Amino acid sequence: MKKILLIIGLTIGFMQMAGAIGTMSAVYLNPIGGNDSNAGTLTYPVQSWDKALSLAADDATIYLAWGAVPITSDMTIDGGQYGASNITVAQNSGYTGLLFAIADGATGTFSNITLKGSGTAHALITVNGGATLTIGGSVSITDEGQISLDGGSNPINLTGTPPSGMKYQILTAYTSEGRAIVNAGSVSSPLQYFTLVEPASTAVSAYELALDGTIIRLYERAVGGVYIDPSNGDDAN
Repeated sequence: MKKILLIIGLTIGFMQMAGAIGTMSAVYLNPIGGNDSNAGTLTYPVQSWDKALSLAADDATIYLAWGAVPITSDMTIDGGQYGASNITVAQNSGYTGLLFAIADGATGTFSNITLKGSGTAHALITVNGGATLTIGGSVSITDEGQISLDGGSNPINLTGTPPSGMKYQILTAYTSEGRAIVNAGSVSSPLQYFTLVEPASTAVSAYELALDGTIIRLYERAVGGVYIDPSNGDDAN
């Protein structure tokens, strides 16, 4: 009997140390007015990303309804942190704002997660001037979700190969050429994973992404001709 109790005690202790996977298929997060002592329901949302993730079961969706998750210092957004798989973050019905906002000087590192848009073009992550976004493995941004670069020379570090067919939409307010956008690292053919959503352009400007070594840069070019690159061009462009 003592041996059985000892085994049970050790098992419970191990589970507490390892952290059990959450049980909720839908978790509601309110970074502004939630409370981590709440149950995580629509009526009683939690406040912090960590608490919301700890409540999530496999295939769960974490809903943002009242503001973006603020990233004000180096922070990792890993959907598998507590052992759950296939975690999605989405806007709750009626909310059209950001999911994550990376502040000046901070780095947000994402992995093992899906950010789901509303079906119309809309920024889900904003990278403020001086901030950094790192995209690791198994990160999907779906349903017309975009990454917004809000000024400065915002690097996006691509450290893991995106899921098959994934193409990240980059929305930028840049209006001058040579801005560094992506540190492609060792990821092969990095340009295939990004598409540029043009800023509000004028009649004399156009924008393009180009690979310069391991850096993807945004260039502003005058409109008024056709550009031909026999080495790297593509007639599908």
